[in-house]
Amino acid sequence: VLPDKTLSLTIKLSPSGNNIPTVKGTPIFPYITEKLNIAVLNLDVSNVDKGLSESISDKLSEALVASRRVRVVERKEIDKIIKEQVFQKTGCTDTACAVEAGRILNSQAIIIGSLRLIGDKFELSIRCVDVEKSETVDTQSTMVDAPEKLAPAAQEVIGKLVSRIPVVGEVTNVHEAEKIAIISLGLNDGLQKGMILNVKRLVSEEKDKTGK
Repeated sequence: VLPDKTLSLTIKLSPSGNNIPTVKGTPIFPYITEKLNIAVLNLDVSNVDKGLSESISDKLSEALVASRRVRVVERKEIDKIIKEQVFQKTGCTDTACAVEAGRILNSQAIIIGSLRLIGDKFELSIRCVDVEKSETVDTQSTMVDAPEKLAPAAQEVIGKLVSRIPVVGEVTNVHEAEKIAIISLGLNDGLQKGMILNVKRLVSEEKDKTGK
């Protein structure tokens, strides 16, 4: 906003929040200018009851919602739309299928994955697919030794995924004399006191004939 000066960001903190960490490592979806639209498809299963798999898919969605970093497509909406598609019969476990599903659901990102029983342990693995780029941008996996540990495991893998998604907000006001900027983000967006944020200003915007 004021490129020649260093501003301290004053964050208006809301009463409640969560402990989602700031972006770690290389950010995924660095081009987003608002909250990411994301959908979770049912997990592929191996030696695991389908009901348990669907329950963990729900837990993945719930963890995404709790992060407040993204907009999550409702599971009912996913089932309603995907039910009519050919890949509903064969499952959706690869990048090409995830991209097709994402376009149908009007989502920027799709989470696919698997839940497998290997010996006496459960392996939960997820992949996040960037629909626009048609590529996998993040993978997370974990193993647990009991089915009751799968729900916390779902929160764990989603926490690691979400930590790489940028927090997007706006500078709503600038007090130049005090070198303070007010931003439209708070605890409900996963921010915490002491975080360091980057402030960018749009210099120019190029669009094609379709307006994108």
